[in-house]
Amino acid sequence: MDVLGPAEIRAAFPRHERRRIVLPTEPRWEHIDFLGWIHRSGHLGFIVCRIGNGVTGLVVERNVTRGPGLRRLMCDICCTLHDKGGIATYTRWNRAQMRARSHMLCADLGCSLYVRGLLKTECVQMAETMSQEEKLGRLNDNVRRIVGNMTFVD
Repeated sequence: MDVLGPAEIRAAFPRHERRRIVLPTEPRWEHIDFLGWIHRSGHLGFIVCRIGNGVTGLVVERNVTRGPGLRRLMCDICCTLHDKGGIATYTRWNRAQMRARSHMLCADLGCSLYVRGLLKTECVQMAETMSQEEKLGRLNDNVRRIVGNMTFVD
């Protein structure tokens, strides 16, 4: 992802959500395909990605999924398997229309780092025949699809 300055990151979000944004510490731009970070309180997540020629940002509510037993869960963006606590449900609300959309994503939003092998989970991953470039293409397609799905038209 291209380097974005603080003003560009803020401008990616809808005007009414900009006050909720707490900017991240300096990301590792050379290793990420979208910018995702967690609010320091842990209850919100922020996602910024390029869609077409523009940059889109979402503020999503975060709820860490703690299921019973040895259940493994998969991230909807990077398809990485995680043990308990490694996945969170991110929900985007449209309170005016009383609608919500949710996706299960990596709890730390480090999807690009998992695909590149810079972060590892304790969980054994499924064997895939795809190259890393194909996995990164899938990640980019999935993040655009999910951000598009979670962007409500008022």
